[in-house]
Amino acid sequence: MQAIDSDIVCAKLPILCPAPVFTAHSEEQNKSHIAGEFSGMKRSLFSSGPWVRPLLALGLALFTLIIGVLIVFPRQSVTVTHAQDDGGITFMPVQMAPAPTPTPGPPPQFVKNIPMPKAQCPNAADFNRVSGLTYVANIYSDNVSVFQDQEYLLDLYTGEWPRGMASDPDSARTWVTNLHDGTTLLDGAVQIGLVPRDYEPYAPAYNPVNGYLYVGDLNGNIQVIDGSQLVTTIQVVDPITGNKGGWILSVVVDSRTGLVYASSWQFGRLYVIDGTEVIDSVLTGTGAQDMAFDEVRGLIYIAHRSPSFEYPHDISVVDVATRSVTFVDPFPMQTDRAQEVALDVANGLAYFTNPDIDSVTVVQGTNLVARIPVGNEPWGIAVNPNDGYVFAANRKSNDVSILRNGALLDTVEVQGRDPVAVSVDTINNDIYIANRGEAVGSAECEKASVTILH
Repeated sequence: MQAIDSDIVCAKLPILCPAPVFTAHSEEQNKSHIAGEFSGMKRSLFSSGPWVRPLLALGLALFTLIIGVLIVFPRQSVTVTHAQDDGGITFMPVQMAPAPTPTPGPPPQFVKNIPMPKAQCPNAADFNRVSGLTYVANIYSDNVSVFQDQEYLLDLYTGEWPRGMASDPDSARTWVTNLHDGTTLLDGAVQIGLVPRDYEPYAPAYNPVNGYLYVGDLNGNIQVIDGSQLVTTIQVVDPITGNKGGWILSVVVDSRTGLVYASSWQFGRLYVIDGTEVIDSVLTGTGAQDMAFDEVRGLIYIAHRSPSFEYPHDISVVDVATRSVTFVDPFPMQTDRAQEVALDVANGLAYFTNPDIDSVTVVQGTNLVARIPVGNEPWGIAVNPNDGYVFAANRKSNDVSILRNGALLDTVEVQGRDPVAVSVDTINNDIYIANRGEAVGSAECEKASVTILH
């Protein structure tokens, strides 16, 4: 997951800085039982006289066909989620139950902390499952640090102020958005292209359906990129004011349909994009900072870092089928100002970090599950889909809270300063935590490092 850089926020917006049980039988047992029943029926019915035999034969043939279909095609189990809100009972869409998360081993523990002398102010981390490389974007040193198998490999210059990253799940390609220098394409640890910026490219998301990268910009536009070539720039416009769409800080993609969803910070809208056109928008509330998409259940979870008087909500949940919105407020009279969200798809749990009140909020569907106290100023968060462990980086207490199934299990010191972003190597189950470091004299973010858990 990627964390918004606090220095950028302070410069741009200073106000932010203060089913029944059946007995199972084998197919042969079922067939034997049915054959016995039919035999008894034939002896009884056919003795009534020859005039009924043609009708009975036809009826038995139809009955046998129906029973055969039921045996070959049994009913599948489904789950229904019920959600309670201010308007009463809401029924979420019926969905097939996902496979359960495998029973994990003990929570990961500290392995090492790797100093990064050429990195300044790490702010985002990402993993490419094809190349097996983990990338850490360092915004003030204009480079990306590359790791593999718990080891530091090299630093790559990508452009001025690298900020966001997204990977192609089927290749070694990874894109890096540089606020002042366009979007860089990496193939493994080699830079192979650069797309000039529109204004300040920020939030990238890869669409596996059409192979395009969608980049949300801080001027409200969205660049559509094919590899290292610009396809088009989508002009996002607020339908009420007619102004540009505002900061696009998060973009997610539905890999089943290819639809793209981009959230606007200022105008509180979620824009729906099909290919290169905006086809709809939904009011979700201002200050949309981060999103996570549960494709199994068709729900988008949105973390609101800056709620407004009109939309004083920390969390919104969008049903993409109906494009309806439900607001989830852990405490209705208090705003938690959620920062990031990560998703445990197997269990349908969304985890939100709340830096201002040192907690993680857990939501399932539109139901509040828990609000869990963690370390001081939780920021970045990520889930390991292999075992359901959740990792929340606590910036001020210099540790990581480990959760699972909506409960806090452990807290591990990172032995670095100011942990801000988390990425999971899903091949080796290694957890990479990017530590910004600390200010030394006039220099910011000195002594940056990466902590590895396993």
